[in-house]
Amino acid sequence: MGDTTWNSNFWPVSKRPINKKEFNMIELGDEVKDTVTGFKGIAVARHNYLQGCDRISVQPKIDKENKLPEDKSFDEPQLTIIKQGKIARQASMINPGGPEKYTDKGR
Repeated sequence: MGDTTWNSNFWPVSKRPINKKEFNMIELGDEVKDTVTGFKGIAVARHNYLQGCDRISVQPKIDKENKLPEDKSFDEPQLTIIKQGKIARQASMINPGGPEKYTDKGR
């Protein structure tokens, strides 16, 4: 157990740095695909819930009629990364403040 310790909830906690690729941790701006529906798009919002459920809102591309389809939210483990950092976050957008633009309509 050299690399592992236990937290107060008796879950193992690694002492080594987290390798985001190893755990498929999605960052905003990554292009992702839902493994169940095949829905593809850019990760635009992250929703963290008290009981540990993490959901990602995914915005698809503009459709053939130049209309922006509605974003959808998925459980993070259900998504796979197609391309990391497809959309780079601008320095002015890292912490813009204000009300949350995206809401999770799935819950």
